[in-house]
Amino acid sequence: RTYSALRSALTSSYHDPAAEDKLAKADELFRAGQFADAESIYSDLAENTRNPVLLAEKARYFEAECQRERGRLAEAVTTYHRMLQDCPMGVYKERACGRMYDIARGWLKTDTLDRIAAEQAGTAPPWYADIH
Repeated sequence: RTYSALRSALTSSYHDPAAEDKLAKADELFRAGQFADAESIYSDLAENTRNPVLLAEKARYFEAECQRERGRLAEAVTTYHRMLQDCPMGVYKERACGRMYDIARGWLKTDTLDRIAAEQAGTAPPWYADIH
């Protein structure tokens, strides 16, 4: 009881009886492509530590999905990672890992794989030519 009272005083968490309705609204916004508005609701739901764990995990995952859809990839990876830390055995684990892999692969392709292909085709100098 003391822990509960102290936690309430020190955090912004509260029992939110409308959490399921808010999640449904965020899901609706997400499906409609209104990612900024959906992200805000998902973030609020995920931050509330009094919400059920499964609801918070879904909210955190879709917060990251909104960030990814908006092209904020570094932020999305951070949010996926946070979800994995909070829910290491959660139901969205595989999806989050897959998204992080896809983002990293995209960065690798842009930064490295395209350059290697250009070097092999002879249209770019070798990587060691840039070392001074």
